[in-house]
Amino acid sequence: MKRNLTLLSIVLALQLALAGLVWSTQAATPAASHAPLLPDVDKATEITLVDPDDGSLTLRRVDGQWQLDDGQKADADTVAQLLDRLAALKESFPVARTEDARARFKVADDHFRRKVILRDGDRPLATLLVGSAPAMGESHVRLADTDPIYRVALPVYDLPVTADHWRAREPKPAEAADTDTGEAEDPPAQAGAASQNSPEGE
Repeated sequence: MKRNLTLLSIVLALQLALAGLVWSTQAATPAASHAPLLPDVDKATEITLVDPDDGSLTLRRVDGQWQLDDGQKADADTVAQLLDRLAALKESFPVARTEDARARFKVADDHFRRKVILRDGDRPLATLLVGSAPAMGESHVRLADTDPIYRVALPVYDLPVTADHWRAREPKPAEAADTDTGEAEDPPAQAGAASQNSPEGE
């Protein structure tokens, strides 16, 4: 009997210790803030997209108009869609925080799929490293100089570095004006019509 009580006491003590460990772990785990991941997107006057394989592309806002590196006008709607998507990113619960995970999720400083650099003139705003895709339309991302790695709705294919994707579309040439007045034209004179009305045998 005494032995059974001792065993029960040990089991109870272990359960209490385990409960305390679980509680302390939960208390130490930060909750997801859901704050904007890139709060200064609306201040950006320069967006640089970097592809480690295909180079980079920069969009600049000049006098309220977005332009490419060569000064050509960028498509306003396409740039606006990118800015809206970046502004919608939130600080969800991190999927990882360690340096080893950066390479695994392709968000390391020297190993990434895309890099998005935002500037306000010469002032850096943020650098976002975009990595592996956990699902269609999603990517793992990490802000440079921070540890948390998030899963967000930002596919790599929305961040191309090809100028044609961002260049403003030239308006289609206007169709030639319709000059038809609606009046029927006289049919061409048929050969022999005059001779039918002329007296025969003259």
